[in-house]
Amino acid sequence: MSASDPHSYGTPEVYRQFIVETLAGAEIHARIGQNYAEIGDDPGLDYAIRCLVANTRAAVSVLANLKEMNAKQARRRAETAAILAGGSTVEARP
Repeated sequence: MSASDPHSYGTPEVYRQFIVETLAGAEIHARIGQNYAEIGDDPGLDYAIRCLVANTRAAVSVLANLKEMNAKQARRRAETAAILAGGSTVEARP
């Protein structure tokens, strides 16, 4: 299933693809910022840095979501394995 597949919404692949795109944007703005700094264009430098930070924040936020998704999937796999092995994940109540 690819990230462009409409059925892939909310999958780890889609999260990773978004991170790839936002990091590419961050890289572009970092390079533009370097150029602005070299030529002494402070307003351009300010804008490039703000864009760089926005891209980085977006990537960090989605990475946190991806980590949470991976942890949930790992817990589900462990619970399923325990159930298939004859154990139970539900605690007995008195």
